[in-house]
Amino acid sequence: VESRSEERIKSFEAARTEISDRVAQEKHGVQLRAYLNRLRSQAIVQWRNEELKKAYETALAERVAESSQPGA
Repeated sequence: VESRSEERIKSFEAARTEISDRVAQEKHGVQLRAYLNRLRSQAIVQWRNEELKKAYETALAERVAESSQPGA
């Protein structure tokens, strides 16, 4: 062992603020994703380049797979 650091316990107020920020950020992210999904479902897109269409569909499939995993 080269060094040792003291374990610090956060105060209730500091922990409360941090937890509150994380919860708010998570809720905002969920709402933002739902809004973007709704916009995507309503959009009318004319693809002029098949490679771009394939890239978009691949990225969208990956995003759906990530969001369906537990803990995501």
